[in-house]
Amino acid sequence: FQVYANLAFGAKEIPYYTYFNYYAPGENGCNSLIDCQTGERTDAYYWAKEINNKVHAFEDAYLSFDWVGSLCFDAGVQNQQFSLLETALSSHDRLTSIQSNADVLVGVFEDEDGKNSATDGFIVMNYSDPYYSNKGETKNVVLTFDNSTHALVYKNGKQYVAELTNGVLSLYLEAGEGVFVVPFVE
Repeated sequence: FQVYANLAFGAKEIPYYTYFNYYAPGENGCNSLIDCQTGERTDAYYWAKEINNKVHAFEDAYLSFDWVGSLCFDAGVQNQQFSLLETALSSHDRLTSIQSNADVLVGVFEDEDGKNSATDGFIVMNYSDPYYSNKGETKNVVLTFDNSTHALVYKNGKQYVAELTNGVLSLYLEAGEGVFVVPFVE
């Protein structure tokens, strides 16, 4: 959740500040990456490794774009965080529609030199808090892109090309899960 939210706001680096900290009994290394009593890696270490690998899979593509801003789609889930944003984009020429049964945060990126009109990139995340959501429950996110026949999608450390019908891309995302999408014309 935190990593994809940071990426949606154009982050290029995300430090982990609790790599190692003081021991508290019964807390599996006090939620740090390393248990200071045993020196063993904790569950948090493996969670961080998993998300790092997913992000590394698209970092070259992500870093070739410049962040423009972020869009918010409020599905009426009473997410007060979106109302706190003072500079959120209200629209984007390429992304003409967002539909979902979950709140969605979209980071908007541009690359002037994109081939096959791949001049826009989008971090799209289900902005539902994983702590309060049902494990494994996915939400449908439907994006409509103007001037796009395909989209390169990076999800869970893998990439695929989706063929779009009338510019429509459907994604199923768990709470806090995100993808990087680059629409283009083939």
